[in-house]
Amino acid sequence: MAKKDIWAFKVILIGPAACGKTSILSRFVHNKFTESYEYTMGVDYLSKEVEFSNNLARLTIYDIGGQERFRFLRNTFYKGANGALLIFDLSRAQSYEEMKDWIYELKQLTHENIPFVLVGNKLDLVEDVGRFIDKVDIKKFAKAEGSIYIETSAKTGENIEGAFIELCLRMAKLKETIDEIPEDLEVLPNNAIEAQGLLIKEVYNRFGKEALPIISKVLRQQGRAIGLKVKNKLADHSLTSVAETFISNWDPTMIEAVEISDNTFHIKGFGCPFGLENTSRELCEAVMEIDHEYFRTAVSDKIELAIEKSVAAGDSCCDTIYRLKEKE
Repeated sequence: MAKKDIWAFKVILIGPAACGKTSILSRFVHNKFTESYEYTMGVDYLSKEVEFSNNLARLTIYDIGGQERFRFLRNTFYKGANGALLIFDLSRAQSYEEMKDWIYELKQLTHENIPFVLVGNKLDLVEDVGRFIDKVDIKKFAKAEGSIYIETSAKTGENIEGAFIELCLRMAKLKETIDEIPEDLEVLPNNAIEAQGLLIKEVYNRFGKEALPIISKVLRQQGRAIGLKVKNKLADHSLTSVAETFISNWDPTMIEAVEISDNTFHIKGFGCPFGLENTSRELCEAVMEIDHEYFRTAVSDKIELAIEKSVAAGDSCCDTIYRLKEKE
């Protein structure tokens, strides 16, 4: 018999108030259901082991209160989460609309690629109250958000375990992707940038939004150091000279077109040298700090640059304009 892999995951249950998060947790861990409703005072948690795909997951599951007054408490418990069940109430249309705000909060307080399963709870009530939202539309919405949609009933137990198993599969897949980054990556002159990109990806995937300030800080320092070297070598610190030096250091196939004048340097269709295309906008903007600091430093401390950037999540490249500020 093959040895089972053992995974340890922190899972958070989030969603609007009174959608059944506590009941789902009770059904999953204790196989119990209580008819009476008591809102969760901030945060509660339980643990359980679950088998999935011939593996074993040790889950620590946090039931996070959906009441607005507990928002200040919620932020702390997002930290370190490996995945989430994002739950709404099938018997209330408003609950579905509120759920969309929770997706935004989840990604803002963790990271863009955190695994989650969208759960429509209280399936047992649908026959009595009817469907407020088309199931096909919810599935399309979940897919667009990189998730999957499952309907559950904490009362009957339907699909409760299945929702957690699906989440375990998704959390394990992400962790395996991160672990595939080779520890013995050979950092040679022609792949140092690629290696740095892999490191940035790993840090961002593991720590999410909390890693962005340190990523930006390190890359700003790197950009400043490169900018100083260029500044010391160039007799002419004009924007044109610095821009030409910048372009000469990159593979021309990475850049669609450039426009250089005395006052403006416009890079069109600049592919990410770190290989971070199609990631989140916030990560792209953090990584772009290396180039921005390079220009701020190399052009001259006496010349101010206005940096205009256009980068969006999902884009494989971006446009950036460096423009000298007009003298007042």
